[in-house]
Amino acid sequence: MPNVYAKHAASVATVMDYIGPACPTITWAGNLIRCLPRDSANYAKLDPGGFRLEADISLVCLLADFNGILPKPNQMFTLNTDGTTYRVESTRVLTGGTLVRLTGYHQQQGA
Repeated sequence: MPNVYAKHAASVATVMDYIGPACPTITWAGNLIRCLPRDSANYAKLDPGGFRLEADISLVCLLADFNGILPKPNQMFTLNTDGTTYRVESTRVLTGGTLVRLTGYHQQQGA
């Protein structure tokens, strides 16, 4: 049986290649990483002590593009399509180990 996760990652890479130079990218730790924006997770999450913003941006990236080092919470990355800088909220390797979901807050949001 083919690895469906590897096929999915290959499909994501194909979409990125098809978009070409217009494919959204982020800059993190000096590296240019292609990504596909997901629906924004801009909603409130109930935590002990009250509600907090879940995230301002959510991106899907290829794990291989990170060269084995993933962003840690509170590190900064820049969305190159508009130059906005975000603080990493979470980095999650998705099931199958081929894609990464990166969520972030606008840099002006509280740490």
